[in-house]
Order: sequence, then structure tokens, then C-alpha cells
Amino acid sequence: MKKHNVKRVIFLILTGVLFMNLFSACGKPKYKLNLDGSFKSKKAAYAAGEKVTVYYDIIGTDTDYSFCSDDVELRQSYSERKGYILSFVMPAHDVTLHVRATNSMMYIPPEPVLTIGETAVPVTWENNDSVRALTWLKPLTVKMSRYGGFEQVGPLGNTLPSADVQTTTKCGDIVLYSSNQLVIFYGSNSWAYTRLGHIDLSEEEIKKLLQDKDVSVTLD
Repeated sequence: MKKHNVKRVIFLILTGVLFMNLFSACGKPKYKLNLDGSFKSKKAAYAAGEKVTVYYDIIGTDTDYSFCSDDVELRQSYSERKGYILSFVMPAHDVTLHVRATNSMMYIPPEPVLTIGETAVPVTWENNDSVRALTWLKPLTVKMSRYGGFEQVGPLGNTLPSADVQTTTKCGDIVLYSSNQLVIFYGSNSWAYTRLGHIDLSEEEIKKLLQDKDVSVTLD
């Protein structure tokens, strides 16, 4: 075979390989990057296995930021020039990123003080959205009624956020039922509730306050 023909064959082979690689790369499916808020990304879609870097540079004074995704695990860093830098490897599906901004100077009222009848009782409150919403209702008086021989229950007059789970309660537990009922136990029951807190008294003291008659409770 002549020398120039050999060179031409090699050139055609290399060209074919190059085009095959190019077409293969172009044929990879791209997955969408869905962004909340003021995120910035060089591209709107990425192939699986590709590194993704996203920036968030709208930084407010006295504001705390948190970032999350239901789809990937984020690596986070911070730069004075670029703001928050988030990175991850693109999976074989679309990815959504969320940002939550909380004003660290926002006023949060103190936890409620619970009074049963005329007696103020010590309570350890849960750290959840239901208690925070209850706190904003203060001052609040709830007329309670005995039910089932193990609880006092009364309407809040408002619907609160809830995260009910199957719960076996004990004496002193305070729960939210059906998103709008306050329940305080002097016995035990098993049902789907959202925990609000627990009265830090002995079982004997709690039963003395709740077992014998209907009561009104006040949250101040």
C-alpha cells in the first residue's frame, strides 16, 4: 500500500473515532436543575456523573441561610466574593435545591406558662412548629372536659400545624389532637397525636389537678 494511502486510512479511522466520541457525548441525557430563590448555575441541565456547582450570593443582614435537597447530598462552603457555594454530582434524574432564610433578629415570644385552674404548673415544651404556633396565640384560655377517664380535652379555636404520629401517652403529656384540640393526660392512651410538652409534676399532683372535674387552662 502506498504511503499516502496509509496516512489517509489512519486519518479516516481517527476522524471516525472522534466523531463517535462526540456523538456519544452529545447523546447523553441531561437532567434538569430546579432552583429556588437566587441560586446561580452555569447551566440549567447536566449529564449524570457531571459535577454541579451552584452559587447563592444574595446575602441579607441578620439572616441565617440553610440549603437542602431531597435528591442529593450537598457539599457547602462560603466565599466572601461568591457567597455560598454548593456542589454535588448530578444523578440520573432531575434535582431541586431549596433555600430557607430566617431573620435572626425576628422576635420570638417566650414559651407559654400553663395554668390549670388557679395553679401554674412547670412544663417542658417540645421544640416544634406546633408549639411555636401555640405560643403566638397567647394569652389563651381553653375550657377543658374530661374524656375517657384518662384525659382533659378542649378546643383551641385555631388550627395549628401538626405532625401526628402514633403515640402512647402517659400522665402529664400535653398533645395536639386533630390540629385544633388541646389534650392533657392524667392517664394513658394510644392514638395519633402531635406532642406539645409534658407537665413536670408527680402523677399524684397531676391527677389531683385534672381527674376530678372539668377545668380551664390558661396559656400566658
